[in-house]
Amino acid sequence: MYSINRRPLLGGASDSEFEDDLETEVDDPNVTIPDEKPFLKSYEPHDKISLTVRMVGSQCTILLLFIMTTIFVEMDTDKSASAIFGGSLMGIVGKFSPKYITAMSGGQALGGIFTALAEVCSLWIGASPVLSGLVYFIIGDIVLLLSLIAYVVLERAPFFKHHMIEKVPDHLKSDYSINGEVSFSANPSMSYTRIIKRIWHYGVSIFLVFFISLAVYPAITVLVESQYKGKGHAWNDIYFVPVVTYLIFSTGDYAGRVLSGIFQWPKDNPWLVMFMSVARSVFIPVLMFCNAQPRHHLPVYIHNDIYYILITIVFAVTNGYLCNLMFILVPTIVDSQEKEVASAMMGAFLGIGLASGASLSLYMVKAL
Repeated sequence: MYSINRRPLLGGASDSEFEDDLETEVDDPNVTIPDEKPFLKSYEPHDKISLTVRMVGSQCTILLLFIMTTIFVEMDTDKSASAIFGGSLMGIVGKFSPKYITAMSGGQALGGIFTALAEVCSLWIGASPVLSGLVYFIIGDIVLLLSLIAYVVLERAPFFKHHMIEKVPDHLKSDYSINGEVSFSANPSMSYTRIIKRIWHYGVSIFLVFFISLAVYPAITVLVESQYKGKGHAWNDIYFVPVVTYLIFSTGDYAGRVLSGIFQWPKDNPWLVMFMSVARSVFIPVLMFCNAQPRHHLPVYIHNDIYYILITIVFAVTNGYLCNLMFILVPTIVDSQEKEVASAMMGAFLGIGLASGASLSLYMVKAL
């Protein structure tokens, strides 16, 4: 949720202090060069790296790093690897039973819960932003490493290989001859058009779910303040936003995904699923009329904290329920060899919904 491509300089230093620090940084290489001479003299001639290699190699390395930094100034790379990983993961879980799809989907929401808890703990102990960021990234590094190890182990498991084997297509019918011989019709190539025709209802639905959610969450919801803010209570002034906006939403989202893994409704009515997705658009004006500050155009109709918390819970549960429901239903309406592609397509619809909703959220904030 957070971008690190463009971050403000840590404040507090005056211009003169900055110039002193800059001068010190510039002088550092000149200060360390004399210390390297005895070190270099200790080498035998055949062990020395030539001057050309050291000079050209070091400058090429610096140039390469500067070029990469320059490119990434205007290139948003925060979500690229996540998008590839997410699409691939959705394609894989599409070949498994619904309970494994729920485990994947629930894990995404569970990550939001842990993130919110980490933020609340950070506020509670009064950790500095630098220390908090360091701890967050260390935890992220550990989780990513464990995830990588888990996948490498899982990929070698017979259970995983069994589910990844291509099954005999449903449309591959056997023809029996008089003498008892069995022949199979030719296996036509996979048709992406046919897959889209089968899943487009759910694709549009999941697009709408995340488009509506990202239009107001967290851009609008993070601005909602407690009705008692400024009265000296820590809950209203410090913990209200991280607990309600992030922790309660993530918990409700997780509960909705788990619920849809247990109880799938509606199963055979994609139009009803689409209607339920469209109906969630009511949350956009409802949340915008909550106590989001600052605002310059729209009035506040929902002041009470309890009402806002209840709205957030329903908003989160419906988001998680519909999201996981569609990922469970899509593999059931396509052939076995089409499940991976169909699930990956759903991931694409989801990504488009996220991007579109996030873009709209900028204008939603201005409309307040």
